Amino acid sequence: MLSEAHKPVSDFASDKALLENGLGLDSLEFAVLVVRLELRLHVDPFSSGALEEFPRSFDELVMLYERQSARAAG
Repeated sequence: MLSEAHKPVSDFASDKALLENGLGLDSLEFAVLVVRLELRLHVDPFSSGALEEFPRSFDELVMLYERQSARAAG
């Protein structure tokens, strides 16, 4: 995703912010990432409307998907 968006992959760190000064994704790139994750994982944690806090880093995004997957399975 980063290379497609012409962002430096070498700058990747899972604790960096996804947007702006972190990994540098803009809102459209973030939306594309979410759609790709939904298609691959069959989970959309944003659709429930129960999102308490927007994920700021890749780590937080992973945790959000893990929680949603656990809820769907359980």
